[in-house]
Amino acid sequence: MDFESFLNEERKPMIVVNEQGIVDMVNESFTEAYGWNPRDLVGKTLTLIIPEGLRDAHQMGFARFLSTTEPTVQNMELELEILFADGSAANALHFITSGKVDGQLLFAATIERI
Repeated sequence: MDFESFLNEERKPMIVVNEQGIVDMVNESFTEAYGWNPRDLVGKTLTLIIPEGLRDAHQMGFARFLSTTEPTVQNMELELEILFADGSAANALHFITSGKVDGQLLFAATIERI
């Protein structure tokens, strides 16, 4: 599946961020699953949905990818926690990928609660 087709997945909760780590989009499945209103996330940092104990690892991995462009956690399922809008957390399967749309590097993840 190409990246733009992946972005059109509607059944699975999805979040899309730009290379600055700013949320560009969440789909309706994401808002239903995790309680976030798009206006509370779009234009803000991805770390809002990442539990505090995982934020440093996320920032280091994100920065490493941007400097090397060598993915180590993309295109595979990862079991990680996600924060709900109410502040609670749960384990979820994350499938992260990246691609360019209109010349802009984007990262997309489907995140399904387990």
